Order: sequence, then structure tokens, then C-alpha cells
Amino acid sequence: MLLEGTMKIELLSRTSLETQKLDLMTDVSNLKLKLVGMEKEQAECEEKHQKAEGLLVELRTLKSKVDELENEKSQYEWKLKATKTEIAQLQEQLALKDAEIARLQRQISMRNSADLQSSETGELYRKSLRKKYQEVQRLK
Repeated sequence: MLLEGTMKIELLSRTSLETQKLDLMTDVSNLKLKLVGMEKEQAECEEKHQKAEGLLVELRTLKSKVDELENEKSQYEWKLKATKTEIAQLQEQLALKDAEIARLQRQISMRNSADLQSSETGELYRKSLRKKYQEVQRLK
């Protein structure tokens, strides 16, 4: 009976060890499943991180381009202001030249008028002198 008791104890021990072994194998399987899940989650996180890094690089590039465009805009605004100033100056000069042309045209017109009057007066004077000369010639 002692042998039988020892065998029962050993059987119970083995059964307990088998149960523990199965429990441990279940735990290992569960841990492996968790590990696979965590590895998948890590891969997804790394992918999201890489996408975020790519977006940051793109954002920096776009920010740089915006800065460039703002600088270019400032330069064009400055050039536009300078051009408007130059146009205003040229319009002023043009108005002065137009006024000078009008003044010169008036002077020419007045001279032509004076020359015409002078020539008409000279012609009348010559005619008058001819008449007197002819009268004097007749009287002789």
C-alpha cells in the first residue's frame, strides 16, 4: 500500500506538473500573441512616425517657400512703388514739356502774325512810295 500511496502522490505530482506545464504553455502562447500585437502596434506607430516626419519635412519646405514668396512679394511691391514714383515724375516732366511746347507754339504764332503784319505794312508802304514816285514822275 505504501507503493500505491507513493504512486498516487507521484501521479498527482505529475498531473499537477502537467497542468502547470499546460498553464505555462498557455501563458507563453498568450504572451506570444501579445508580443505579435505589440510588434504590429509598434510597426504602425513607426509608420505613423515616418509619415509625421515626412509631413514635417514637407511643412518646412512649404514654410520656406512661403517665406521666399513673401520676400519676392516685398521686392515686387517695392519695385511697383518705385515704378509709380517714376511714372509720376515722368508725367510731371511730360506736363512741363507740353506747357513748353504750347508756349513755343504761341510764340511762333505771334511771330508769324507779326511777320505777316510787318510784311503787309511794308507792302503798303512800298505801294504808297510807288504812287508818290509815279506822281512825281508825272509832274515832271
